[in-house]
This record gives sequence, structure tokens and C-alpha cells, in this order.
Amino acid sequence: MEDVIHSLRATVLNRGGTPTFQGARGLSSIDVSLVSAGIAALAPRWSCGQKASHIDHNRIDILKLESTAGFETQTSTLGLIS
Repeated sequence: MEDVIHSLRATVLNRGGTPTFQGARGLSSIDVSLVSAGIAALAPRWSCGQKASHIDHNRIDILKLESTAGFETQTSTLGLIS
């Protein structure tokens, strides 16, 4: 997997110890969020929350920050998996 990520010149956004999967067989961080260098330059914030629905995978949010008059505000979701 590392070779594929490197060959794509992708950036892994996953941070923290929150598992992305919670099922009958246990917990795992099996889901990997990859972005291009252009998206990574926007300094998106990655978060994985609690289970959002009946599926085994937890909700993943990727938020883009925008600066307005010196203040950073969360303005849009770049990606959402639930």
C-alpha cells in the first residue's frame, strides 16, 4: 500500500486513534483517506466520528478551512463517507 500511495504522490489524511471500522470482529483503521498534493495544500481537517448509520464503517469527514479577514472558519466538506 505504501508503494501505491508514494507512486500516486498522495497524502494520507487519517489522524488519531479513532477506528474507521467497528464490527462484530472488532475495531480497525482499515479505511484510508488519500488526497492529492493540491488538496493537501489546503490543510484539510480529517476526523472520524462515531458510527453514523447501520453500516460497520464510521463516518469520515474531511473539512476545508478558509481564511477570511485573518480568521479561519470551517466552510465546506470536501468528502464524506458514512
